[in-house]
Amino acid sequence: MLREGATMTMEAWGQEYKPNQDWNHAWGTAPANYIVRHFCGIEPLTPGFGEVQVYPHPGPVTSASIKYGTIRGQIIERFENTPERFRLWLTLPGNTRGRVYLPAGQVIKMDGKIVASPRITGVAAGRHYFEVYSPTVYR
Repeated sequence: MLREGATMTMEAWGQEYKPNQDWNHAWGTAPANYIVRHFCGIEPLTPGFGEVQVYPHPGPVTSASIKYGTIRGQIIERFENTPERFRLWLTLPGNTRGRVYLPAGQVIKMDGKIVASPRITGVAAGRHYFEVYSPTVYR
């Protein structure tokens, strides 16, 4: 796509594959969906985001943030990822509950309190802070 001179994702990988493509096609937004659902891990579990899953997969990325609009309001996520610590700041809009999946680690905290598992269900609407010391890879 870069060789073709594109400044955004195109409908096909290149002009040779689809000479009549337009460069402003809905299919070109696929990377945006991937960032939200897979990299940041934001997915609805019930219609209208009544319950949402947050399961970030940062890989080697050291930090990222996103604001994602839903019918209930914005989900705001920010993380910092180092070998010593994984930190996640999360805001869930009103009338939303969350399931948060974190990397395993030696100590896992939610809002300053130690929790037993990297999988936390029933996270209420509002602002939350998660911290994992000596994180391991996601299981």
